Amino acid sequence: MNAPDRRAAHPEVHGRPVVVTRPESADGPLTRELQALGLSVLLWPAVSVSTSDPAPLAAALANIRAFGWIVFASRHAVAAVLEQLPSAPPGVRVAAVGKATAQVLLKRGWPVDLVPDEGSAAALVAAFATQWSATDKGVRV
Repeated sequence: MNAPDRRAAHPEVHGRPVVVTRPESADGPLTRELQALGLSVLLWPAVSVSTSDPAPLAAALANIRAFGWIVFASRHAVAAVLEQLPSAPPGVRVAAVGKATAQVLLKRGWPVDLVPDEGSAAALVAAFATQWSATDKGVRV
């Protein structure tokens, strides 16, 4: 069975330009969805993520076994860490701020021990509070 033509459902937008301001490739998921609706996609990233000084991250990762948890706040954080540490260190639990970040970790073979239901820092702190016990006192995150 053929999928319905999504362009036909929205003829009023066919050919209209839309600007994607997040970092996205020409074949990225948002670009593909917008093009499937018949929109003309202009890629114009307004944000660039880079590390001006990778030394603090390298130092923390060199001493990763001293930590009880590693927390990833974005897919960019995952990319930066996995560039230097391709596999999960044994004994260190992994938390992700949201489901999308967790998916990136899982695709790269990392276990994810904690993901809040809502993708926000506040939800992550609340999720930690439900998991934390007296034996976790002094654990480095």
